[in-house]
Order: sequence, then C-alpha cells, then structure tokens
Amino acid sequence: MWRRILECLLVIMLLPGVLQAAECNLRSGAMWLTPSGTAALAASGVAGTTLGLNSQMKLKKDTLPYGDVSVEWGRHAFHLAWLKTAFKGTSNDPLLRFNFNGQAFFNPPYHFNISLDMLDGGFTYYPLLMDRDHWRLRLGAELAVKSIRTRASVHETAFAQSVTNTAMIPSFGLRADARIKHWLTLSGRYSVFRMSGNRLRDAEALLDINPLVWYSNIYTVNLFAGYRQINIKLNAGGNGQLQADTTMKGPLAGLRLTY
Repeated sequence: MWRRILECLLVIMLLPGVLQAAECNLRSGAMWLTPSGTAALAASGVAGTTLGLNSQMKLKKDTLPYGDVSVEWGRHAFHLAWLKTAFKGTSNDPLLRFNFNGQAFFNPPYHFNISLDMLDGGFTYYPLLMDRDHWRLRLGAELAVKSIRTRASVHETAFAQSVTNTAMIPSFGLRADARIKHWLTLSGRYSVFRMSGNRLRDAEALLDINPLVWYSNIYTVNLFAGYRQINIKLNAGGNGQLQADTTMKGPLAGLRLTY
C-alpha cells in the first residue's frame, strides 16, 4: 500500500517536468469515408441475412469529424484519438427480402443506419530515433486499446429494429515519421488485432505541411492531409451475434497545432 502511495506521489512530482519538456500536438479535421463489405445479424433462432453495405443497404460516403491529441517526450509518446461515423442509406428494391435481428423485412423502402464511435488510446516507444538539426526519423512500437461502440438499425413502414454493441479491443502496431525541420512531416501507423477469426485493422498515412514557417518563425500551425482505412471482420455465430466483413476508407484533412 505504502509503495503504491509513494509511486503516485513520485508521478505527481515528475509530471510537470515531463509535460514542460514534452511536445504536444492537437489535430482536428474531417474524414470522407466510404463504407463497403457485408453485415448480418442473427437473433431468436433466426439467421441474419447477409447484406451488402453498398449494393443493398445503399450506404453512402459521409463527412465525419476526426481529432487526436498526442504528448511526446524523448522516445515515448501517448496518443488519444476520436472518430465518430454515421452512414445512412435507403433501398427501394421491391425484390429485397431479409431477416435482421430476428425480424423479417419485406415491405420497402428500407432505411438503414449504421454508426461506429471509436476512442483510441495508446502508448508508443521509439527504439529507432535519429534527431538532427534539420531532420528527424522515428520508428516505434505501439500498444493501444480501442473502445468501440456500434449501432445498426433498419426500419420500414411496419417494422423497425435497432442493435447497439460496445467492446474494448487491444491492438498492437507500428508508428513512423520523418520530419524536415518544421516544414514537412510524413507519418504513418498500422495497428492490428486478431482472435478466433475476428480481426481489426487500422492504417493511416499523413502529410503535414507548414507554409507559415517559410515566411516567419511560426511553426505551431500545420495543415495535414492523408488517407485512412479501417477493416473490421467478425465471425461470431449464434443468436444475437453480428457477422460482418466491412471496410471504411477515404481521405482526411485538417489543422494541427503544436506546442
């Protein structure tokens, strides 16, 4: 007990010094993600019909908010990212009949709504760190936990069904970046989790540009643009279980503040 108290006191005493020596980055922007793949939901002893997110649900690309914050010092970094998605689609196909969450749907039009909210927190250690006056190169290993909340709903004239699930998923991955002064930074990351036929893959590549530093000493404001792809595969069986193989991918852009 006393050892834990002393450890907490030591962390509190050292934290201001760590933060003072750290580099803090805040990104805020938008993503333009397009969903694809298939999904099905079984319940009440009724198998779910596998539906195509594009071909049958008619889910469309959407503009989605995106943000992350990181605190870096030396070879260490903490990251916290947030992503909120909401895809909607309407099908008027008179031949489309399907079972969703134990309910038979047979009266179009069908209105689909699928959303995924993800909070991603992780720690990165950079065993490779080459920091010179005018450039920096890093390669690190990351351990993260993703808190994911999904919601799927469908309604027609007579029936409606909605299902919400939450999960905490650990992931392992790599982060790398190459920076030339404060003018330009190219960065990327890849994380993956696999277990019992289920898989989560998350990849992102970003390019940061600071046009202000060319004309002044302002290096705290950067523009960034990139590409992200998230793939989720669920092979769970049984009642009340979701089976899916979906991908969300597309460009992203925004503003990064550095302190």
